[in-house]
Amino acid sequence: AAAAAAAAGGAAMAAAGQSPDATIALILSDDFKSMNTWGFNPFAFTHDQLVVMACTVFHNFALVARYNIPQPRLIRFVDRVRNGYNYVPYHNFDHAMCVFQVCYMMLSAESTSNLLTPLDYFAVSVGSLCHDVGHRGVNNQFEIVTQSDLAITYNDVSVMENFHGAECFRILADPRTNIVAELSGADFKEFRGTVVAAILATDMSKHVQGLKDLQARDALSLESLDDRRLFASSLLHAADVSNPALPWFMARVHAEFVSTEFRYQVRQERGLGLPVTTFMDISDVRGLAKLNMGFVDFVVAPLFAAVHEFVPELSPCITALRRNRTNWQRIADTGEDIPSRARIVARPWLDESGRVREAVGVGPYVRGPPLSGTASDKVEYDEAVRLATGTCRDEAAA
Repeated sequence: AAAAAAAAGGAAMAAAGQSPDATIALILSDDFKSMNTWGFNPFAFTHDQLVVMACTVFHNFALVARYNIPQPRLIRFVDRVRNGYNYVPYHNFDHAMCVFQVCYMMLSAESTSNLLTPLDYFAVSVGSLCHDVGHRGVNNQFEIVTQSDLAITYNDVSVMENFHGAECFRILADPRTNIVAELSGADFKEFRGTVVAAILATDMSKHVQGLKDLQARDALSLESLDDRRLFASSLLHAADVSNPALPWFMARVHAEFVSTEFRYQVRQERGLGLPVTTFMDISDVRGLAKLNMGFVDFVVAPLFAAVHEFVPELSPCITALRRNRTNWQRIADTGEDIPSRARIVARPWLDESGRVREAVGVGPYVRGPPLSGTASDKVEYDEAVRLATGTCRDEAAA
């Protein structure tokens, strides 16, 4: 299977003008095998390597063969999605790949294969990869309060999620990146409905109702489109908030980048004279710990417990949640951090002057406006990297 994936990935990257030898070496490496574990670290790879990994997942689920996707078109699709993500501290292509990989793990579970069709697998794979494309690093409320162009376009309703879904299908509408071109009319209608529903389900304002809907099901039927769509949406939502359900070395690094992006929004709110979003105004590691404990207790743990009822293979995530909750409690009690040892390959979020990059489009595809930065942002970002990669216990033990 690895050799077949390597051959497929190599052919795709060769079509995109990149070295197939390097691609094959990556796919056959031990690092690549981490894609099949709950300890996957996207920060250890370049974005070009992550593109190869994403393409290989489509092969592993036999989606390329089933839906007649040309190799060059697949690599162009994933690369276009990658280029659609802004250079913001958290909601970037690394986050997309984290969510995509967690969905991959969930979809790979034997239990899931009895609850979703191949078309659902295709929809969740595409939806997870695109679920935050074009994110500006601020939340829906900020977009609404500032009456941004997106808030006006989407009438203040699930602003960013509607935007991400629309961006996904704009990419698919381009013949050069249309990996759904061979779907029948009926299949495309179902595929589109599932992708849109799943991306919209990542709006946190829909969390409570979505969780209640899943908890109300004693069983899910493969024959029911409503059941399959609810389950697909629950998987993507769970993957989107899965950071605390991963090994500590990943949970901690994600938490640092989330808080960095929060501070960017708070800085903008203060600059515009807007009320500050209280939970984003984090001043120290104790505050970060309390924020994460609340997130685990009221959002992540209940959602994973509900999904776990249908996918018992999620047991490692349930164990990690408990362990990480204990770690955050210890940090809150003592004020002493437990940093991560996750390896991070340099990321180009900032330009040479220390400002968040403003012109980051590739070719004809233009990204949404990114955050505006200040000279102090580089110091803050560097501090986030330092905190996230400091010396601590062995990754396996954490």
